[in-house]
Amino acid sequence: MHARLYRTLPYKMIAVASHAADPDVWPYYADRVGRRITGRKLRFFSREETDAVYGAHAHDLLTALRAIGVNSLIHDPRAVHPSLFERGRQRIDRLAIPFHQLGLAGSSDLRLAYSAAVGIGARDILETGVALGWSSLAFLKATERTQGRLVSVDLPYPFLIGRSWVGAAVPDEMRERWTLLRHSDRRGIPKALHLSDGYDLIHYDSDKTQEGRSWAYPRLWRALRPGGLLISDDVGDNEIWAEFCQSVGAPLIVVRRQRAYSGLLRKPETAAPVQLSA
Repeated sequence: MHARLYRTLPYKMIAVASHAADPDVWPYYADRVGRRITGRKLRFFSREETDAVYGAHAHDLLTALRAIGVNSLIHDPRAVHPSLFERGRQRIDRLAIPFHQLGLAGSSDLRLAYSAAVGIGARDILETGVALGWSSLAFLKATERTQGRLVSVDLPYPFLIGRSWVGAAVPDEMRERWTLLRHSDRRGIPKALHLSDGYDLIHYDSDKTQEGRSWAYPRLWRALRPGGLLISDDVGDNEIWAEFCQSVGAPLIVVRRQRAYSGLLRKPETAAPVQLSA
């Protein structure tokens, strides 16, 4: 199917109608309509602003992991498990959706996600933001030896029809250890926090706005076990990650991957017990 179809008004109207019964998407649509009416635009850093805040704190992946006490080799899960990721690509190809043209094919730093999970021996992982499921696949494979589990939070694409697209890369045989909550952050994160007595690793890759990050980071931090690791994708969009690190008295450590920055923050082993209230 041609990518232009997905941009037509009739298709978008049908897609919106298909999600209308889901209260999770109502705030999303309300915000989009409100911004269209008022002309309000989301504020994201320019490249110069990003470099000014994060550039001096950027490291290569190995150095960044060692800086937070994770002495792990760097593993690219696509190279370590090529057949698994090839099967994922084939499943996505069968959907016959022009993901690249629609800007939906990007993934987080899989080397970082997989290496960090393996390096700390994570058993309980929470991720926000799933998309096609590449990071989900990496986390599930990383926790295979520990028989760990993954809880993921993500909405179906609001202006597209296809609930099955979310997490499509994950094969059926790996889904027994995976809980996918098809909710927005505001509803899904509180539910995820009550599914565990604490998480070893939390990966944030969902609402990139200042408001979204400011709401989520403190809640996710409280849900980490002592020694747990919080990773946030695309922190260079704004200053919220830098401010949060300062608020918890932690050094600002980021990994630079091409033009994107990911933040790493490890909870002290002596931290207070987990607080799961959302």
